[in-house]
Amino acid sequence: RTPPPASATAAPAAAGAPLTATLARSVTPEHQPVEPTTTFSPEAPAFHVAFRVVRALPGARLKAVWTAVDVGDAAPANTEIDETTVTVGAPVPGVFHLRRGPRPWPVGDYRVDLYLDDELVATLPFTVAP
Repeated sequence: RTPPPASATAAPAAAGAPLTATLARSVTPEHQPVEPTTTFSPEAPAFHVAFRVVRALPGARLKAVWTAVDVGDAAPANTEIDETTVTVGAPVPGVFHLRRGPRPWPVGDYRVDLYLDDELVATLPFTVAP
């Protein structure tokens, strides 16, 4: 099944989509995206996905899976970097973060997949470029 489209800019959920999601350079304390983007610097302190659950049962699980799709010799293709799961109800805003370690992010292509109760609901591709 193909997931509904998701973009780096805030947009209403597609008809029937359970959430909206926005990649951004940072987020406010209220989980609003700041500087939506699909391109990050290798020195970026973190990648952020601000989301708003539009439709889900109380107690639903939302999972973010961060993947390095193609980062050259830095890691094999499609290497899972991290995953985080939160319990949500509707409607609720939230944010997922992937924080950088002591070294810069490898240049290349990445994605974050969002799953609601183990069903893929959005894929947000992004790039790290100098």
